[in-house]
Amino acid sequence: MWVLGVLCDVAAYVFQFLALRRGSVLLVQSILVTGLLFAIPLGAAFCHRRPSRSDMIGTVGVVSGLGLFLATAAPSEGLHQPGPTGYALLVALTAVVVGGLLVLAPRHPGKRRAMHLGAACGVTFGFNAALTKASGELLERNGLGLVFSWQVWLLAGSAAFGFLLVQSAFQAGPLESSLPVLTISDPLASAAVGLIFLQEHISTGPVAVTLEVVGFSVMVIGVFLLARSPLINEAAPAGAAPETGDDSHHLQHRSVGGPDE
Repeated sequence: MWVLGVLCDVAAYVFQFLALRRGSVLLVQSILVTGLLFAIPLGAAFCHRRPSRSDMIGTVGVVSGLGLFLATAAPSEGLHQPGPTGYALLVALTAVVVGGLLVLAPRHPGKRRAMHLGAACGVTFGFNAALTKASGELLERNGLGLVFSWQVWLLAGSAAFGFLLVQSAFQAGPLESSLPVLTISDPLASAAVGLIFLQEHISTGPVAVTLEVVGFSVMVIGVFLLARSPLINEAAPAGAAPETGDDSHHLQHRSVGGPDE
């Protein structure tokens, strides 16, 4: 089951790569939040039960909040990759934020460690999205010469680190602790990368900003409701480690969604 999840991650990344070649980082990474919507019916099939009222409210919240945010923000593409100074600042800022989250994460397994690792993973995935978009542009320009670009090798190393982080976050504590933080921190980090380093644009009028905040807030509420659903948290493969009630023993191996979830 774990290997199957990893293979799904690889397939998902291929589609993400194709999407980032055509759309802005902010747009693509925000849409990835909808992965939770597909996790609910899959979890229902595994658990042999119907979605609850909370699941339905969370689904409506994610769909309506994301729709309002994207329709109002209307994100547009900017640069395919930042310049040398932009890259240096982006790498440094990402290292500081991720490093800070890892330092602040408690050493022992539990909810707080899972949340810190989930946030660090989301920030890493936002950084990876920028490198993925740059790699798509380099592929169009240089073809197979792409393998000689430092961006691709930095992406490979960062992606491997992100994979380690997401597995560690899922093992550190209950999925309901790490998954919501990971799901929200990814588009937030991607928005910062897109707006600051790639010069992407969104609507910034007073009404537009208000609606964007409302839409994103509703989406966040929906994400937390869905991430706490028993249909996701109890859909563990047969033979997984039993739950003891103590976060330090909640070490079920999971692979959820694509590489940016």
